[in-house]
Amino acid sequence: MSRSNGECVYCGQMGRLTSDHVIPRCVFPKPRPQDMLTVRACNDCNNQKSNHDDFLRDLLVTDLFGAESEPAKKLFDKVQRSFGRDQSLMQRTMENSKIVDVPMPDGESISADAAKFGLDRANEMLTFIVKGLYFNVVGSRLPPESIFNFSRLLPTDMFENLKRIEELKPSRFLIGDGAVFDCIYVTGRDGISLWILQFFGSVWFRIMTGPPGLKMPRNKRPPWET
Repeated sequence: MSRSNGECVYCGQMGRLTSDHVIPRCVFPKPRPQDMLTVRACNDCNNQKSNHDDFLRDLLVTDLFGAESEPAKKLFDKVQRSFGRDQSLMQRTMENSKIVDVPMPDGESISADAAKFGLDRANEMLTFIVKGLYFNVVGSRLPPESIFNFSRLLPTDMFENLKRIEELKPSRFLIGDGAVFDCIYVTGRDGISLWILQFFGSVWFRIMTGPPGLKMPRNKRPPWET
């Protein structure tokens, strides 16, 4: 791993930096794309973010909507082994599962066995990802005082959210063919930005950033996190 001196993209600390994959390598089945996005990060941030890598992979692979994707199927055996060895952080942060009704785009609902997990851990990982993406497209760090708003979008949410963001003429960024990661985004002044991150073609997160005091919608959780 190459090292150099400079400013960490994530926290702004000056010092020795290493290369960090913004979207963790472990969520990509092999062979991995050649255009993996990396940024320069300090050891503390690199290590902190890497603690969430497998968590994000396990979250996506076992997700109600992501599990049927081709990337998830290719990674399933690895995740299953992690669960079997009690090595999965997501498994250890899960609470008792429950049956919930999940709305579908056709107006019907399906019942699913769902479990709460470490939502704060997921949001911390998404914070790192958005900071890395922001630096990649804007060319500067997201202002350190920026606030974040997180929403997990279900298929029933996507039409309205896409309609609204399309009015803002968003840009697009994807890795490889977009099967694992794709996003559309809008950036403005003072660190204001809006991101819709798509993993595995069917797991969506909306993240908004802005300066302190900016009015934000309430964080939206999926039915199993209410």
